[in-house]
Amino acid sequence: MSRLSLRPVVALTCSVALGCAGGFTSSSSSSGEPPSPPVAQTVDAQGATLVAVENRYGVNTILGESRTDVLVTPLLQATRDSSRARLHEVTLRAERKDGRVEVATMVPADLSDVTVALELRVPASLPWDLTAAGHGVVLRGLSGGGSAQTASGDVEGREMTGNITLATANGSVRLETTVTSGDAVVVDSGAGDISLVIPVDTNASLTASAGGGITIRNLTFSGVNTGTEANGSFGAGGGSIELTSSAGAILVEGASTPDGGAG
Repeated sequence: MSRLSLRPVVALTCSVALGCAGGFTSSSSSSGEPPSPPVAQTVDAQGATLVAVENRYGVNTILGESRTDVLVTPLLQATRDSSRARLHEVTLRAERKDGRVEVATMVPADLSDVTVALELRVPASLPWDLTAAGHGVVLRGLSGGGSAQTASGDVEGREMTGNITLATANGSVRLETTVTSGDAVVVDSGAGDISLVIPVDTNASLTASAGGGITIRNLTFSGVNTGTEANGSFGAGGGSIELTSSAGAILVEGASTPDGGAG
């Protein structure tokens, strides 16, 4: 994403317990000052079963940490002065609902030059679900498993564990994760490349299809790899890996100590 001439939104924080969520809202002032764009919000995640994020307006980053809440920090940018003057019309919702932490953004349709990047810092073990459109996704340090999809844009995951589903219609995917017994990793990159790094001693089945070719490196693979289709297993199986790229290439590589694994 090109650099745009707008200062980041001031990273003020607030708590849902103090009334910072509960519907689509933007920040405003009761003291007569001009309304301000959305600010950072904190949501209690104790007992939550999922963090669900829908942001179709910019890059989404989810970072797993040792914490009991979800901190959502927005960064708004615009290319037109007229749009910058209306950033207060952008809304950010972050709230607890039905046992989940839900995060969503909304940008007026006529502010087409506005982007909203979100950074979420979440409990590492909290499952996640992300819906984006036209922008990249960054995932790091997440052990609860989850899914992320974007209409286009690259997806990167590091230090990951659990059941993982990643999909982009037109972008590359790089994932570094462990795959243990019962885990399922599903990646569909559309026309982009896929790079998967797993521990060398992984036990998992592999089903892969790639128009641009399939390479397996530093892993003991039992099965058939025709170059565009691969079916077989690493070790004794147990977990499952399914990789699909209609026009890109797939690389599956073993590492002694990948970011997502113990070693």
